[in-house]
Amino acid sequence: MSGNGAECVVYLRLRLRISWVLWTMFRRVKSLVICWMACSVLFASGPARGQEGPPPALVRLAKAERKKVRETVALIGTVEPIKESTVASDVAGRIEKIHHRRGDHIKKGDLIAELRATPLLLMVDEARSRVQSADAQRTLAQLTYERSLKLQRSNAVSAQDLDENQGKLDVARADLAAAKARLQQLEQDLADSKICAPFDGAIVEEFTELGEWVIKGGPVVKLTQIDPVKVVVDVPERYYRQTKVGVELTVTIDALPGREYKGRINALIPKANGGARTFPAEIHIGNKKHEIGLGMLARVQLPVGEPKDMICIAQDALIPTGRRYMAYKVVDGKAVPVDLDLVSTFAGMAAVNGPLAPGDEVVVEGNERLRPGQPVRTQ
Repeated sequence: MSGNGAECVVYLRLRLRISWVLWTMFRRVKSLVICWMACSVLFASGPARGQEGPPPALVRLAKAERKKVRETVALIGTVEPIKESTVASDVAGRIEKIHHRRGDHIKKGDLIAELRATPLLLMVDEARSRVQSADAQRTLAQLTYERSLKLQRSNAVSAQDLDENQGKLDVARADLAAAKARLQQLEQDLADSKICAPFDGAIVEEFTELGEWVIKGGPVVKLTQIDPVKVVVDVPERYYRQTKVGVELTVTIDALPGREYKGRINALIPKANGGARTFPAEIHIGNKKHEIGLGMLARVQLPVGEPKDMICIAQDALIPTGRRYMAYKVVDGKAVPVDLDLVSTFAGMAAVNGPLAPGDEVVVEGNERLRPGQPVRTQ
């Protein structure tokens, strides 16, 4: 009986162990089945989405055109002032008022600073009194001479007395002229005690301070014209003969992306810069909004050579890709990328070399998000 009981216990333990092993294996198989089903769904749905492709992109198109265009050369230059002046004082004196400081934009004739005018006012008053006195002396000498002249006709006055009276009149006239000249000079000095701007511009430097003594000809401020400005570029000698004064061109400023300025070659200096063999050219451009700062880096498209037929597209179609450019041409309703070389730019257009023909439609808006082969629809 005891032997049978021990066998039963062993049997029960064996069944429990087998049941636990089977349950563990079932759970693992169940997990594997679930993973297999999920992977099947993913693999089944993946190719379907790939076959659908990206949705059509909303874009705006423009056609390529054939135009006569001159090839341009890109040159780098610097923005400089056309006029810059050290405004000085025409008279000596002490600075009493300062109306404008460094950085201020002022108009021609605006008051910059004033010298202490009290000493000059007193000198002007004294000079006016001297003019009045000299005028009275001249009037008296004139009357005396005229009286002597009448008496001399009746031999009542000698010729010597007449000559003396003539000399006194001449001296009185000279004294009056000198007094008037002195008064005029002092009045001019009084006016010059107000230091004004000789042209429109901005004050870029100050040389004096309130209460300082300024000598005659001493500097007060440096005034720089900021509208218009000039861009100075160095033209390589091989393009010197092709560069003409008066030619219009396009200028861009690195610090002001997306903006173009129309300029004109105002001067071409016929002397090369040392060993560089380049000739300075000055291009004048407007700066009414005062957004172009002096010293900024500028880029100029200098026209060279004779005009020739070229494919032109809107500049907005170009996408920079290093040293070259790319544009999306629409073929059968899909965006096809084409590599292009930029030849020149003008009036919002770009002359290019590449696989484009007149009438080809290129994307000019919405191209920044396009992918090759993506369907497009126009706005």
